[in-house]
Amino acid sequence: MMKKIAKKIWLCLALSAPFLIENAVEANQKGGKWNAGVRASTLGIQGEIGYLFNETFAMRLQAGGYDHYIKSLKFDNEDYHKIRFRPIITTLYADWYFLTTWWRASAGISYNHTKVRIHQDLSKHPGDIAYMAILQSNYRYKNKISPYLGTGVDFRNIFCTKFIFSIDAGVNYFGEVKVKAFATGPAAGNPAAMAKAHHLAEKKLNDHWWVKCYPTFSIGLKYEI
Repeated sequence: MMKKIAKKIWLCLALSAPFLIENAVEANQKGGKWNAGVRASTLGIQGEIGYLFNETFAMRLQAGGYDHYIKSLKFDNEDYHKIRFRPIITTLYADWYFLTTWWRASAGISYNHTKVRIHQDLSKHPGDIAYMAILQSNYRYKNKISPYLGTGVDFRNIFCTKFIFSIDAGVNYFGEVKVKAFATGPAAGNPAAMAKAHHLAEKKLNDHWWVKCYPTFSIGLKYEI
């Protein structure tokens, strides 16, 4: 799911970057400038507003998300159904420009209200857990506040206008998820079976590095006000 989104973003980037680099003019990057725009990201569609304080420092505020639905998915020899992935993220970034007027290092702090819902068929599992039939797992991150580190580039004054083409790549450290599990079937009322299912459901996501350290890739178009 995340890999498909990242591939689309990088394909768009690969097709457009040579043309943008060729036509971008040297930016007159003076302080006291606002900009606003939108981004397509592995975190969804986000709006952005930023302020350039001087040649080397700027701040940005991003907020947004999307609701992605997958009817069925096979992963690690397991069948999952009705998968809903809904990132809702608000991030405040600080940007330091160095070496040139377009390359920057970025650090940020995010408020993370991401939700994930997965239905899993447990009927083929051994033991009491098989009598749960369908397990619905509702995930949220344990920590609402998370840090971000990354880098990016800004192609200013593209096509001799006030538009800015922007690229970001970095990592949000979201940490572990917590889960609320619900089941159908005769074992749904068995506390021991439910405790085991709850443990397996939580472990299922927390065992993957990209759940805790979420890769963030984005491209954006902004206008300097």
